Amino acid sequence: MNDLFKSSFNGPSWNLMTSSSNLTQKTFWLNFIGIYLLLLAVLGFLISSWYSLKSTQELELIKLNQSQVVSRAKSIMLEEYESMLSDLLTLASLPLHSHSRNTTSEHRFKQDLASTYLVLSQTRGRYDQIRYIDKEGMEKVRVDYNDGTPSLTPQSQLQNKKTRYYFQDINQLSPKEIYISRFDLNIEQGKIEQPYKPIIRMGKAIFNERGQRQGILLLNYLGKVLLSKLNRLRQSEGSQLMIVDQMGYWLKHPNPDKEWGFMFQDKQNQTFAAAHPKLWQTMLTQHSGQITTPQGLYSFESVFPLKSESISELGHYQLRDKQFSTQADLKNYQWLLISYTPRTYFTQKLKNQLQNMASLLIGIIVLMGGIAFLFASNRHQKQLLQQKARYLAYHDSLTGLYNRYALTQTEGQHNLLANKSDNDSYSVFFLDLDGFKPINDTYGHQVGDQVLQTIASRLKNTVRKEDIVVRVGGDEFAIITYHTVDRVAIQIFGDRLIKAIEKPIQLDDKTLHLGTSIGVASYPQNGDTLNQLIDLADAAMYKAKKSGKGKLCFA
Repeated sequence: MNDLFKSSFNGPSWNLMTSSSNLTQKTFWLNFIGIYLLLLAVLGFLISSWYSLKSTQELELIKLNQSQVVSRAKSIMLEEYESMLSDLLTLASLPLHSHSRNTTSEHRFKQDLASTYLVLSQTRGRYDQIRYIDKEGMEKVRVDYNDGTPSLTPQSQLQNKKTRYYFQDINQLSPKEIYISRFDLNIEQGKIEQPYKPIIRMGKAIFNERGQRQGILLLNYLGKVLLSKLNRLRQSEGSQLMIVDQMGYWLKHPNPDKEWGFMFQDKQNQTFAAAHPKLWQTMLTQHSGQITTPQGLYSFESVFPLKSESISELGHYQLRDKQFSTQADLKNYQWLLISYTPRTYFTQKLKNQLQNMASLLIGIIVLMGGIAFLFASNRHQKQLLQQKARYLAYHDSLTGLYNRYALTQTEGQHNLLANKSDNDSYSVFFLDLDGFKPINDTYGHQVGDQVLQTIASRLKNTVRKEDIVVRVGGDEFAIITYHTVDRVAIQIFGDRLIKAIEKPIQLDDKTLHLGTSIGVASYPQNGDTLNQLIDLADAAMYKAKKSGKGKLCFA
């Protein structure tokens, strides 16, 4: 049957009447690729949706964690701050600070202060130094923490601090004022102490019972206590907790080289404010919140050390009537707690999750390939069956030529003449075999079928590629030829057909002879429609038979 399918291509073909052999592997693979790409697109959409959902969820989790971390960090800072204030106010309120003393009691005064300071230093464990400095700037008593082994500084090693900014600032305070320095590095003998020792100085001016200025009380808070507590906070992996002062300098940063820039001449421009100017201005304005940038997520809270309303009431001390002071060169004193998570962290986290799912995704992709193959195969088989049904509807099963249905029905005619324009001329040749019935009766239908197949093959080999050969039924055939309406050309073509059919047919040991009678009708000379031409050609064919057979007659 495949040879018969192939033979039909000597005439014009159209989408609905192509043979099944036209559905090649290329068609199958196009179907497969189309279905596979569709399935991959669905998978891509699902992965994209999952990625978007997980990104949102991951971001919300990080926002929640950052918010909690920053809030907890602020609480830790305020707790430490309150504790410092409590210690300072308790210590400053001791009667021994305010009692007038004479020369004979100076020694006892220093002993009492020293023992009190030593106890506080040992029990609190957060003060690098506790000092009493007289109004002239001379240290009278100084207790050093010494990493957990508090000691009293010998008299010979006490220094005059009258030139230091914190002494000058505190010595001018009123009784209700409390001094808080900026968070900076400790300086000894004019040099930054090594290793770095972050310090917050908190002080108060001391007056006697007559209101006369006696000196100052100064606590040097060890910043590492606060920083250690902040470092123990549980953060989302990849998040960074930073502390920035009111000038934008980092006091805490994952990279220690960026910290304490204001203490070094070559790091004066190394600030958060310089690195992120717009972000910095927003933080100064809003004081707290969360900001998402192309670089990542920032959560922040501001702490204002000089505002008493930000500190809860400490025991019996009423802070609302206290005034807080700091260095004269500081304005809008505040600390900003900033938690930062780079966007690359949570995108990389999602990518890692995808990589962990790689084997599953590969399996799904392979499975989709199998599903696409099955669908493509099923679709291909359906198309083959449809094409075969179409083929059989318009083709003769014995010869592979177009059949009567294709020649006489409207749809078939439309497709037969699909390549003809309205102005194209064409002719219809109607052939009836002479001598076929005796052969069929004598040798049987099997030989008769072989004869018809041979005649069909000869006709197809005689006509041009664009001509159409039809088996009308029995031993009748029709041929449609384009641009062959001239009677001389028609006669020449008819003679070729007659000679092709009259050639002896050799089947095994049998030599058979046939002839044909042909009738011809042409468009537009003889009719306007194909049906009209078929009828006229058929009538002309019978005229040829009556006139002696083996001839061609015109309509």
